[in-house]
Amino acid sequence: MHQRGRRDRGQEVSQDTPETRRALGAQLTKRRHQLGLSQTALAAAAGVATGTIVSAERGKPVQPIKLAAITAALGADIETSDDTPRLV
Repeated sequence: MHQRGRRDRGQEVSQDTPETRRALGAQLTKRRHQLGLSQTALAAAAGVATGTIVSAERGKPVQPIKLAAITAALGADIETSDDTPRLV
């Protein structure tokens, strides 16, 4: 589906399994904590609702455009390797 090492800012990422969504959510939470941001502050920076941040961090489905806004606000990209998304 995606080539190894490809970065997908703003493009749909394979996040359609509960396991990959939870793994990505954990990475989002970790990066947010590293930056010292609250969920509310990240939501404001990304231009999304706080509930969207909560959903993403809990591994719930989030629209790709909103996920792209969140990762951009975190100063990150989503890289896929073997269809497994991770923040870089």
